Formats: sequence, C-alpha cells, structure tokens
Amino acid sequence: MVKQVSLADACILIMGQSPSSDSYNKEHKGLPFFQGNADFGKVSPIAKTWCTNPKKVAEKGDILLSVRAPIGAVNLASEQCCIGRGLAAVRPKSDGIRRNYLKHLLLACRPKLEHLGTGSTFKAIGKKSLSEFSVPLYRIEEQKQIEQRFELIFECVSIQNEVLVRLDELVKSRFIEMFGDPANNPKEYKVSPLGDCLSIQPSNGMYKPLKEYVVNGSGTPIVRIDSFEKRWPGTACLKRLNCTDSDLKRYGLRRGDIVINRVNSIGHMGKSMMVGELNEDVVFESNMMRLHANEALMIPAFMAAQLDTRYSKGYFESNAKRAIGQASINQTDVKRLSVLVPPIELQEEYVAFVAQVDKLEFAARQQIEKLQTLYDSLAQSYFGGQED
Repeated sequence: MVKQVSLADACILIMGQSPSSDSYNKEHKGLPFFQGNADFGKVSPIAKTWCTNPKKVAEKGDILLSVRAPIGAVNLASEQCCIGRGLAAVRPKSDGIRRNYLKHLLLACRPKLEHLGTGSTFKAIGKKSLSEFSVPLYRIEEQKQIEQRFELIFECVSIQNEVLVRLDELVKSRFIEMFGDPANNPKEYKVSPLGDCLSIQPSNGMYKPLKEYVVNGSGTPIVRIDSFEKRWPGTACLKRLNCTDSDLKRYGLRRGDIVINRVNSIGHMGKSMMVGELNEDVVFESNMMRLHANEALMIPAFMAAQLDTRYSKGYFESNAKRAIGQASINQTDVKRLSVLVPPIELQEEYVAFVAQVDKLEFAARQQIEKLQTLYDSLAQSYFGGQED
C-alpha cells in the first residue's frame, strides 16, 4: 500500500496575500509580483509588475499553485517572488518528496482540487482544504521513476507543439513568398478594402444570458471567443444554448463564413477563423463578427489567411478602442482593412498548399491527444487524480 499523507504534512504551504497597490511598479524595483494564473507561462510566471513591500514570498524552485479560478494550474518559481491571493507556494518539507514528483501530482489532481473550491462567483480553495488534501507518498526511487515517465511524455508533447509552430511558420512564409508583405505590396497586386470583397458584410453575433446555456447535449452549438485558435474545432467541443428559429435565421453560420473577435484582450482582438464542415445549426456570440467573402474575388480560406497576417493584426491593434483589460474593433474598422486581391488561380495554389500542411498539423494534434490520454491514464494509476 502507498502511504497517504496530507499536503501540509509533506509540504510547507504559503498562501498568497496581495500587498498594498502603492508598492507596485513597472521599473523592476523589489520582487516580481504574481497575482494569479493570468501571470503563468508555460513553465514559470512572466513578470509584468514588481513590488517593493511584499506580504508573502515564494522562493526559487517553489511550486506555484493557482488557488482561485481556474484552480489547479501549476508553474515553477524561477526566482524569489511576491505572490498575491490567487496563488499558493508549495515547498517540499524534506528530501522525502521530490519537487518534480509533487508538480506532476498536483497537475494530475487538478480536477479534485477544483472540486474543493468554494464561492458562488469565482471559486477558490482555502488553506484548510489545501492543507488537508490527501496525497500518495511513494518511496523516493518510485517517485523518481514516476516523474521520469511524466517528463518523457511532456518532452514528446513539446516536440509535437514545436512541429505545429514550424508548420505555422511555413504557411506564413509561403504567403510572403507568393504574395509579398501586404504592408508594402511589392508584387503590386490589386488592393481593395475588405468590405469591397464581401458578399455578406460584417455583423455582430448574439447575446444570451447564462441561464439559456444547457449542458445536457441539447440546444444549439455556439462559437465563442474562447472556442478556437486558428482552425475550425468542429461542434463537439462547443458550448450549447437554447435558440429560437429567429436566432438561427439571424445568427446561423454556414461553411466558409469567417468569424472575427471584435472584443478581447489586445493580443487576441481580431483573431479570426473560417467555419468548416457543419452537420448541425451553429450560431456565434456577440463578441464576434461574421462575414463572408465574395468568392468571385477571393476564396474564403485565402481571406482567412490574410486576416492572420502580421499586417492585419497590426492594423486591428492600431485601430482598437482600448479600455481596462480589453480592446474592441467595430464593423467599419474591419471593412476598411486593405487586402490583396491576386488572381484566383494563385489563391487556389496557396490554399492547396495550406491544405497539405493542415494534414500534417492534424497528425501532430492527434499525437498530442494520444499523449494526453497516456498522461491521464498514468495519472489515474499513480495518483487517482482524474474524476470518474
């Protein structure tokens, strides 16, 4: 039998506390200040704010655990830092528990930690619940073997993610090779406002209160700003809500439509995607716009590629209306974007190239899904961390 201990018996727990805001600065004075999950990077947090009067301090090598929604995200402290109330620092008490083993244990137990969260609006897990959380304590040699297996899976996932990055770079470099940089149009293709290349002009999506969303598999799928990255995700992963026939007529999507984020953080505002195969009605939310290319002038997939260029993203950022924590663009901004209109046969050649790359991307994503399944299986075996 594997020994079970409370997290407080195995580790030192430091619950974060926000310092006075008058000690915050952007001039690198004092310690880096991490408020919560929003500051997390792939491995370690990314410093944006510093603090000269910290209340709670994590040391280099501590595991930083998000204790406010989303509960359970994990990073490693790469240096001494100040932590706010959205984080807890978890530090092994002795050589009896390895840091990387503990990291994977917490990652695997995220569903259980989330279940312990309380609060009606934003869930959080308190020190008492965290301290009493039961964890398996294998012998040191077994811990080492377990963490090595998980690290190997992480390494394989990292390789596949790097493949995806390189394929994305390949697609973008091919665009520049064929059409040049839209910012200066060195190949002197025809340039038009995007609005002149549309058969359906931009229109905003629908708003529905939370009570209209359903979780029983009924209802209509809705594309939201958090539903996609660059590729059509299909309907299986989309949230669903109740829609009337009038809603479907006004906000229903069709294949080849393009949706654009019109309200988001500045880095994601203007993010776009072309709608793929549809096997049921799908609508789109109010923070997005929908448009459709005039296919006599521009292939929808080529239009989507132009919206993803550095030039287009720069245009949207420069025209964004900024507020605290978010930015927005309007329909006029979108219609005024200058786009290249090369001959259709060149557009078709480029789109065919992208289709071949998409097959390679699909294979890489499948490998990542298989690796995640393997990770979950091992996590269940070692930690029982996945919910039934």
